[in-house]
Amino acid sequence: MSVALAGAALLLLVLGRHSSTPPGGPPRAFVAAILIAFLAFAAVGALIASRVPGNRVGWIFIWAALGIEVWAFGYAYALYALETKRGSLPAGTAMAWLQNWAPSIAVGLAVGFLPLLFPNGRLPSRRWAPVAWLVAAATALDTIGSAFAPGPLAGFGTLDNPLGLPGVRVLVTDHVAPLLFIAYAGSAASLISRFRRAERDERQQLKWFAFAAAVAAAANGAWAVDAATSAPNEMTPTLVIIGLVLGLAAIPVAAGFAILRYRLYDIDVMVNKTLVYGALAAFIGAVYVGVVVGIGSLVGAAGHRNLALSLAATALVAVAFQPVRAKVQQLANRLVYGKRVTPYEALAAFSHRVAAVLSPEDVLPRMAEAAALGVGAERTQVRLFLPHGEKQLASWPASASASSFDCTVPVVDQGELVGEIAVAKPRGEHVSADDERLLADLASQAGPALRSLRLTAELRARLQELDASRRRLVAAQDAERRRIERNIHDGIQQEVVALAARLGLARSQVKRDPALAEATLAELQRETHQLLKDIRELVHGIQPPVLSDRGLVEAIEARASRLPLGVVIDADPALRQARYPEAVEGAAYFLVSEALANVLKHASATSAVVRLSSDERRLRVEIADDGVGFRAREASGSGLTGLRDRIEAVGGALSISSAPGAGTTLAAELPVGAQAAGDG
Repeated sequence: MSVALAGAALLLLVLGRHSSTPPGGPPRAFVAAILIAFLAFAAVGALIASRVPGNRVGWIFIWAALGIEVWAFGYAYALYALETKRGSLPAGTAMAWLQNWAPSIAVGLAVGFLPLLFPNGRLPSRRWAPVAWLVAAATALDTIGSAFAPGPLAGFGTLDNPLGLPGVRVLVTDHVAPLLFIAYAGSAASLISRFRRAERDERQQLKWFAFAAAVAAAANGAWAVDAATSAPNEMTPTLVIIGLVLGLAAIPVAAGFAILRYRLYDIDVMVNKTLVYGALAAFIGAVYVGVVVGIGSLVGAAGHRNLALSLAATALVAVAFQPVRAKVQQLANRLVYGKRVTPYEALAAFSHRVAAVLSPEDVLPRMAEAAALGVGAERTQVRLFLPHGEKQLASWPASASASSFDCTVPVVDQGELVGEIAVAKPRGEHVSADDERLLADLASQAGPALRSLRLTAELRARLQELDASRRRLVAAQDAERRRIERNIHDGIQQEVVALAARLGLARSQVKRDPALAEATLAELQRETHQLLKDIRELVHGIQPPVLSDRGLVEAIEARASRLPLGVVIDADPALRQARYPEAVEGAAYFLVSEALANVLKHASATSAVVRLSSDERRLRVEIADDGVGFRAREASGSGLTGLRDRIEAVGGALSISSAPGAGTTLAAELPVGAQAAGDG
């Protein structure tokens, strides 16, 4: 019906385009613009009503469009029948009366009920029901007053209302304007109340509606300014007509996007661009008018074409355009995003902040601050996941408590989770899809930085452990040196002193009693052999000669052969001929020696296996027993710590695997580098 009425009205307006407009009547261009714009109301209303039948907003659009098209058709029909070709169409006065009150219903629906029911077709709450009844009552009174108040009909200053009743003007028309103002103000207030209590999606829907309403108001303002400043019968500029059509059509189009959730989260970008380009257009217009009209008036060239002034205005706009655009963009960003920056600026700032830090301790706080500025968050927290389940975190602001967050985005680098970014928006705001995309982009940039920070933390921990290990090795070496000194002083030195004294005695006995001297010398020979054996045992604890002479495998076999324990040596055949750096062989030998000693002392084992294997880069040593075992996490004794220090001192790694009743396995990998074959 709306399309049919609009088509008929346009046809009548075109046919009567050369005739004059009645006193007080709207220009034909204005009527055409309004009826075309309200076709968008009808189309979007039909779309919403068909997709979401329970939403009353679609039906409001439909009936508002029908009311405006009835007005447009009635006005065009009456104008043609009464002015263009008087008497050519019947019921011209009746159509003039119809168009007099039809807009009241359309305006009441669009201005009164639409803000109350948008976007879900329901009132914000029951307490707004009186406002709805007030809007209905005011619309009804306005319609009655327009239909039955005496006096000229709207648009036809010389034609009185054929159904005018004198009492209607006194009782209704003279008092309905304040009532309408109160009703429409209450309806607008419901939008503000709804926005304050709205959740994430509904806030975006209301932003769409507010944006469209602002565009429509600007378009109507431009039309009003043109109408007030134009001379009678002057042609309305085409741009003003197009702006009015687009401005009014923006309301249903934006509402359709919002209700059907199509491009719902693009509203902030649209508002931003609208502000920027609107301000630039105003700037260009102001400069051109100021230069061409203002300066033209001063030099006496007003009203005449002046190429020099036009060129000057163009040059001024060209020079000032980019600085003005930058300032306007900053202002638009502040108005749309608040204190936050645009997504591009957030990403750029994030990169600069991370790249500019000099200390690893500053990386996480800078990341947290950049994320907060990017999404307008009230609180942010960045976590770094360290090895062994440890975490390092930083918050923005620094005093923020570690409470719940609205959104947490994982930070992944090379397929590994290295951290996360958590944000909390201010009360009443929620993380939008654009915010989530921005956080995902920030997380992708943060991945390499967090991995670098993680490697730095691991390196620091490694250096600290190496430093502690070095101190333990030095302490162990000092203790071993003191033990050797004590053994030499208390044992071997005393035996040597005793041997020297006995030799002196034997020397004196040679002259007095050769037989007794021979017995003394025989005893001294036995004591000397024992001393030599003691010295070898002492040296054996430092570096066994067999290890230096015959290699790692035979040294281990010699050590195992002296133990009262069944020890199986499982070694690659090539290892018997292979030689490794002295430090590596010593570390491997003492690992096996100490491990087997621990088996004897603590494991209550019946057997043990020593496995040796190697490749071009590493020597692998494994000692396993069938003893009582222990909990591996309790392996913190000084003996095992010393073994680990000895292995790590040559760049190796030691692992311990054990469980109660399941035996114990020590496994070490030592770097060997290039090997030299041979028996040494």
